[in-house]
Amino acid sequence: KYKLIKEKIKGEATTSANVIVFVISDTVAIHAGLAPALCVPLVALILASIAKAGVAAWCQTFKPKT
Repeated sequence: KYKLIKEKIKGEATTSANVIVFVISDTVAIHAGLAPALCVPLVALILASIAKAGVAAWCQTFKPKT
């Protein structure tokens, strides 16, 4: 189900994006009492979903009026 999103994340990952995901995952893991490795996929998918929704909202807001 998430194969396309996972491929996009893997293909577009930069060092700074990886650091952001790992820092957020580590923070979530500390507060949730989980291993950080378990939180990385969840955080990555959530951030990708937020980014995609943000782009869609931006495009909807500023689309040319015809």
